[in-house]
Amino acid sequence: MKRLLIALVVAIPFIVAILAVPVVRPGAADPKVALPGGKANWVVAVGGLQTAAINRYSNWVRLGSYVFATDGTVKATWWSWSMRDRPGPAQVAAAFQAAPSGGFTGDYEYDANGELTVNWTRDAAGAPRATLTEHWDVFEPDGKLARVSSRTFDGPAGPVPLAAPNTFSNYSATVGIGYGSNAPIDPKSVGARPADGTQYTGTFVTALGGSVSRLPVGCQDVAACGRTLDHVQSMLPVVDDDGRFHGWVGVETTSHLDPQTQQPDQGYSRAVWAVLDLVAPDVGKGSR
Repeated sequence: MKRLLIALVVAIPFIVAILAVPVVRPGAADPKVALPGGKANWVVAVGGLQTAAINRYSNWVRLGSYVFATDGTVKATWWSWSMRDRPGPAQVAAAFQAAPSGGFTGDYEYDANGELTVNWTRDAAGAPRATLTEHWDVFEPDGKLARVSSRTFDGPAGPVPLAAPNTFSNYSATVGIGYGSNAPIDPKSVGARPADGTQYTGTFVTALGGSVSRLPVGCQDVAACGRTLDHVQSMLPVVDDDGRFHGWVGVETTSHLDPQTQQPDQGYSRAVWAVLDLVAPDVGKGSR
């Protein structure tokens, strides 16, 4: 059965995109592999963010869904943007309105410490590809919502340690954040939202000026978060097992604009690219 996941694009103007995501519900039989945090359906943001000294402003971000099954398989669908492509606000919005630009299938397992390892072995069409591996810490804030993150996503404000070796992946991905539940998403809603006045807080792991930093961010109520910094942010809703809305997972893809033409230019050091979450105060990090 397929469900539609509402994807919220925060760019000017506001644009809502629809993402078709297959929803996997845990079966009644004993699972061969435990679902991460007991959850099948995840919204996930991943970024290849590095210092300019290492990747020469070749930053990229990816936003989409991971769907886990109890047979140990996992499927991803996503949109992806690259800093070197210099996408403008309209281009980002148009891409996010369209079908996802890519995907993977693969398998997952856990190490002795409970760390989740995801191996992407095939592309969206099912063709074999060189294996891409990601390592995620799994957290369970409560029984209705779970969280995964790269080891360096959380922490105090300031520079993010991204020096080799890359502990998050065997490829250029350096940071990631995701939230999961078992709720099918109503295509007409992103869930029951709190009343205006909710203070959403989170982390932006941001590539700017040739460095990568962790920035704590806060905004009040849904409308205010939609205008965060007036930057180009694409976001997917975080919804728990009961369909209750808790915030967003997203990416920022703000290219620098030429002041004369208002078109993206090669000012890569002044572009802002980030992997982010913004969640309500009732969402804790939980324990591993």
